[in-house]
Amino acid sequence: MRDRKTQSMDRKQHYDEMQESASDKARAEFLRKPYGVADQLAKWGVDLKKGVGTSGQEDIKAVQEHAKRKSENTEEAGQAV
Repeated sequence: MRDRKTQSMDRKQHYDEMQESASDKARAEFLRKPYGVADQLAKWGVDLKKGVGTSGQEDIKAVQEHAKRKSENTEEAGQAV
């Protein structure tokens, strides 16, 4: 049975070897900025800078319009097949 120190050294060596064999593309993907909720809402056209006092109806409409466009695109893709 190996002790903790030996196991830790083996684990570190394994990760170092994995890092050396990784491609540049894989490294870039690993280090990219995480995609968050605010990014997705901005992609849908929701304005997050309106403030707390707004009714939010505009935001709901933007999300509903996005869902409608997405379902239309899905239906078109299904018909094309």
